Amino acid sequence: MTGTTDERPLRVLVVCTANQCRSPLGEVILRDALFRHGVDAVVVSAGTMHGAAGMPAARGSRKVAKELGLDLNQHVSHEVDADTVAAADVVVTMGVSHVMELAARFDGCHDKTLTLRELAAHVSSSEMQGPLTVDQVQAEVATACDRPLAALLGGNLDVDDPIGMPTSRFRKTGNEVTELFEVVVDAWFPLAPGA
Repeated sequence: MTGTTDERPLRVLVVCTANQCRSPLGEVILRDALFRHGVDAVVVSAGTMHGAAGMPAARGSRKVAKELGLDLNQHVSHEVDADTVAAADVVVTMGVSHVMELAARFDGCHDKTLTLRELAAHVSSSEMQGPLTVDQVQAEVATACDRPLAALLGGNLDVDDPIGMPTSRFRKTGNEVTELFEVVVDAWFPLAPGA
């Protein structure tokens, strides 16, 4: 695979609360988008909630993934830990509370952790042209993470949590996550004309 010029793959961690609804969808959606763009990447997901391990993806997330041609049937939830955060080049969360909790729990994640909506907005306004190397991705993310706390607290930066809602709400979340990650992947790793 190509896309980055680095010897190592891009490593992305996608985080939500229980790792059953939003972040599993984000994981498979981003992995698929990066694969289609020829990017060597490792995408994993986890949840911030203590004890949120060993559970399957929510039924709505599995159904939406299937509609998108993806598979969450083998997903098992994981609780985020220091090693997983440290291994990631980028940590993308589904909400502001996840950014805050990760910053409080894990040293060294401040300059690589941001919400998916923040990331898409930053990429949309950045002059950086892809394809990017892993080092360039890290620099772009660090720039986006250099924001005042008020910027996190004052905006509508969460992807809605569909837990306990009908499939239509999961579908809305899946569509939003797809659109936001496509903004990022298209900008960082554009396909060659005619590809």
